[in-house]
Amino acid sequence: RWSVLGRYNYSTQDKRLVEGIAGFEYNAGCWSVRSVIQQLSTTAATRSTTFFIQLELRGLSSIGSNPAEVLSRTIPGYGRNYGTGAPSGTSTYY
Repeated sequence: RWSVLGRYNYSTQDKRLVEGIAGFEYNAGCWSVRSVIQQLSTTAATRSTTFFIQLELRGLSSIGSNPAEVLSRTIPGYGRNYGTGAPSGTSTYY
């Protein structure tokens, strides 16, 4: 029921985190909640932190920002399949 993933980019030259992203999903079958937090270093002294959360009611609607879009932009090879032969209520990370 739980899925967790993350990624970070660390600059050894500057000795600081350049980008970090972490996310989780709880899938209860008929509903899911997803959350992602992302931190970017915009300059050597400035950071930007963004938080996304989404509640999905299967077959009805979803509320909130779509964290899957952020993950697919920032994590190479990240994908999500819904309704492509997988059993109902399942999601696949690859």
